[in-house]
Amino acid sequence: MTKIKSFQIGMGWFTDRPGGLDHYYYDCCQYLPQADIEITSLLAG
Repeated sequence: MTKIKSFQIGMGWFTDRPGGLDHYYYDCCQYLPQADIEITSLLAG
């Protein structure tokens, strides 16, 4: 079975800059690995 891999790009970290997109990015980084999805992430801010 092929493992799903995801590349995530965010503008800021939710705990530093609360907001919609930052919250979505934070949640993806927290919960995708729990769903057995390998992530690589880049934080621009």
